[in-house]
Amino acid sequence: MTMDKYVAVVLLLAPGFIASSVAFLLHAFPDKGTEVRNVMKYFTYSLFALFATAVGGLVLGFYASTDTFAVICARFTEVGYSLKYMTMLIVVSVMTGAAWPLAGKRVALCLANKVNQKLGHNCVFPDGRLIDDMLDDGEHHFIVVEKDGKTIAIGLYNGLSEPAADAMELSVTAYPQYRKAFEEAQASDKDSPLKDLKYVYIQPEHDIVIREYDFPQKWLNPEEEDTQKDDVPAEK
Repeated sequence: MTMDKYVAVVLLLAPGFIASSVAFLLHAFPDKGTEVRNVMKYFTYSLFALFATAVGGLVLGFYASTDTFAVICARFTEVGYSLKYMTMLIVVSVMTGAAWPLAGKRVALCLANKVNQKLGHNCVFPDGRLIDDMLDDGEHHFIVVEKDGKTIAIGLYNGLSEPAADAMELSVTAYPQYRKAFEEAQASDKDSPLKDLKYVYIQPEHDIVIREYDFPQKWLNPEEEDTQKDDVPAEK
């Protein structure tokens, strides 16, 4: 095999490495996974990255659909051609690797769970902890965290440690006004969104229970009129 063919083989393998590395940086792999699963993930990204790169090469005119592999390899002896192809390869591979964690994963999981519901099956949470899929979705969540039967935090969910971490760490924006508003709503007979329990997440290993409730949407917009009340955190 000549040197230009070695270069071509390396360039054919590179999209998978680039795409999977970008996906890893964007938290597409929330758990460490087994060796077999990690290999399968790499080959899956390689397949899509190579396909996207091949389509990109056709669109940009780097080769024709009738060109043989030998003809394409021979062109890598041209420095200008090699640089242009490598630039296209990097850009397309980065886009391919980013597409899954940024949008593709959520869309695919949503469609899969809709099909599961139609078939009468339970929803699937393929990666990491279930709490990651439910809470770490870019939306706002009002939660009450309990440990050993005692309430230890009340407020808006802020973040969760990586699933690969040795211990789970949870961050909650816990203004005193949030706790006061929640406790008053629970003790009152009046209707309040803070009474609407939405989900319960249980972490049996450490006896942690996280309860998610609905909450007044005005908490997210304290600058709006009629929201400057005691149950709304003041702006810093």
